[in-house]
Amino acid sequence: MSEGGRRGDSDASFAVAAPQLQGKYDLADFDRMVATNVRGVFVAIRASSPHLREGGRIITIGSNTAVRTAFPGASVYSMTKGAVASLVRGIAIDLAPRGITVNNAAWTYRDRHDSCSR
Repeated sequence: MSEGGRRGDSDASFAVAAPQLQGKYDLADFDRMVATNVRGVFVAIRASSPHLREGGRIITIGSNTAVRTAFPGASVYSMTKGAVASLVRGIAIDLAPRGITVNNAAWTYRDRHDSCSR
């Protein structure tokens, strides 16, 4: 976290993605990750959806760890991505009458690696 308690974009990314073993997981880190990865998505969709026209699109960024924890220390991160996947399925049903689609793009490490090397 940067000076004065203000989070910059890169600060939030690194603080949120830091893997930790479950037994050593600090509750403040847990709360920050849930606030960023789950609450942040909910708040963004809630704020933007009233402004979307019929047939609009919402795309969230997911992870394959939502269904498969990829490495030790990723349990909380995986849980938050699973929560987002579930949230998206529900919101898709809620917004379907307006013709708005909601998708969760769940990339894998390989997808990201391959796209960066092109």
